[in-house]
Amino acid sequence: MSNTQTDFIRELSELAFASRLKRLRDSLISDVGNIYRSQKINFEPRWFPIFYLLKDYEQLTIGDITRHLGISQPAVSQLVEMMSARGLIIIHGDKKDTRKKLISLSGKAKELIPKLLPIWNDIRFATRELFEKTGIDVLSALDKIEDELSSKNMYSRIEERIKERYRNEVRIIEYDSKYRAYFKKLNYEWLKKYFKVEPGDEMVLNDPENQILNKGGEIYFAEINNHIVGTGALVKCDKVTDELIKMAVTEKSRGRQVGRILTEHLINRARVRNSAKLVLETSPKLTAAMNLYRNLGFIHVPYPEGKFPKYKRDTIKLELKLY
Repeated sequence: MSNTQTDFIRELSELAFASRLKRLRDSLISDVGNIYRSQKINFEPRWFPIFYLLKDYEQLTIGDITRHLGISQPAVSQLVEMMSARGLIIIHGDKKDTRKKLISLSGKAKELIPKLLPIWNDIRFATRELFEKTGIDVLSALDKIEDELSSKNMYSRIEERIKERYRNEVRIIEYDSKYRAYFKKLNYEWLKKYFKVEPGDEMVLNDPENQILNKGGEIYFAEINNHIVGTGALVKCDKVTDELIKMAVTEKSRGRQVGRILTEHLINRARVRNSAKLVLETSPKLTAAMNLYRNLGFIHVPYPEGKFPKYKRDTIKLELKLY
């Protein structure tokens, strides 16, 4: 790279951390591969971890190698097959368990060890010299990064950020007559997809003011970028119990924390209304909703004797104690 040419990967900083590590890895592996070839040794750098491990063990299974190296089983299997094809590895069955395949170094591989050990020692010292030139304890830094990723991987870290960003995009607003059509449309969407609209649905969705609000209930909507994407309501069952009804999130906005934020808001509203518990009726067919409710603390409770679900689709009653 010329002095005037910018390094795009470097400029991307943290965003290209993995790409930069891969570029570094590829460069180092290429250089070490060239060393093996210059010394007339038929060996690939990517074989090193498995080869070195088997040097110290008489035989191991694929699972053993995976656990020792901390890499995926498919990756280990692929490398083992390549090394076997080059005559460096012997694969044979376990006499005690025919399902297991035992891996060991071949005689050809063992003959390579005296040639490889001096090269590996040279690689060790060259790497140490490189680290000393940087003035940084590189291995210690890598240990810390790996330990942190072991406690919480990058997927979880990024997912948390995405969820938090989604949460900040959602705004909860109270019912207004101008949103009446959304209350019906959003609920029709999931009802028609998974079940059918029953007469009881029609009565509530066509007249939410009289069926919910005028009976002491509350209706809320979730809004993202001025678009109504979800809704949910509370109705009073008795002095100590509220019921969560008509929860709906448009399919395009699922996975954006809308359902969770709406449900949390309705739970908080039930507490403000001095309800001791919040109940709801649902169907096991709605797995995402079931998982959300259980994650928020709802538990399955039986229907009281003589009581039955309001809708044919509902077969499960859930309850959350608020106080």
